[in-house]
Amino acid sequence: MNSDQQIWQMFQVGHEPSFKILFERYNQLLFNYGFKFTQDEVIIEDSIQELFVKLWCNRENLSTDVAVKNYLYKAFRRTLVKKIEQSLRRTEVTNSSVDYLPFTIELPHDLTIIRRERAMKIRDRLDQELQQMTARQREIIHLL
Repeated sequence: MNSDQQIWQMFQVGHEPSFKILFERYNQLLFNYGFKFTQDEVIIEDSIQELFVKLWCNRENLSTDVAVKNYLYKAFRRTLVKKIEQSLRRTEVTNSSVDYLPFTIELPHDLTIIRRERAMKIRDRLDQELQQMTARQREIIHLL
């Protein structure tokens, strides 16, 4: 029972271990995909959790004949974009009322440095992996 389609069908009938397999198989992939849209890890993690909660609650109404990976990526992207938009709206409201705050909050400087270093490590690893690919494979990646 290792094909996504079989796992999906078992999940739809309420088989919890299949649901767990889906989550474990796609959690990190979706997290990495989320970084294309935002570097806010909290929003990405919340979106993944929300997606899988919705899947579980609506499992009986989901189509049985789907490309599981594509379905999860599309559903995750919709959920993530909605959360990002909500976050931006909250930021706009917060920024419009900044004049009323008697103090300012500053993040520690080392947090910014850590985030920058992590982004650099990710870029370096991505560059290394891209260099190992064939020209055709790189072209496909860039077309995504």
